[in-house]
Amino acid sequence: MQERMTFAALLSQAMGAANLTRAELAKRSHVRRAAVHKWLSGVQDGDQRKAVLPSPPVLARILDAMPEDARPRLRDAYLRAKHLA
Repeated sequence: MQERMTFAALLSQAMGAANLTRAELAKRSHVRRAAVHKWLSGVQDGDQRKAVLPSPPVLARILDAMPEDARPRLRDAYLRAKHLA
């Protein structure tokens, strides 16, 4: 069920479809490669153990780098992870 995939899983899938490496996505998103690694690995941060997610401006740059058909699923997974949807 693709609608319920995590942001990390969908990001990995979209990167594959776009033939983007972690380094290339980091460059396009204006972040360090380590940040992309955290998003993809599902690293959790803080006492509440929330998944590390990009900030909204970085998410916009990520979405711009992805295939158009992947953008809505990525955005929806991001909103679910942030408990906004």
